[in-house]
Amino acid sequence: MWRKGHLLRFAHYVQDTQVELKKCTWPTFGELKGSTTVVLVSTVLIGAFTVLVDFLVTLVLKFLRT
Repeated sequence: MWRKGHLLRFAHYVQDTQVELKKCTWPTFGELKGSTTVVLVSTVLIGAFTVLVDFLVTLVLKFLRT
């Protein structure tokens, strides 16, 4: 069963969280869009590189087995 002290501590935690979130500097839409683009392009490039290396290793191993 919840005691009054636990609920009071939780209420203070929520209030403190709200205060800290107001102190944060949130990115603008342009910054957010730029960061998202960098992440997506990086993910695609790393994925393509991984596929290429996998393909090349597979070719080399098939060549060595024959």
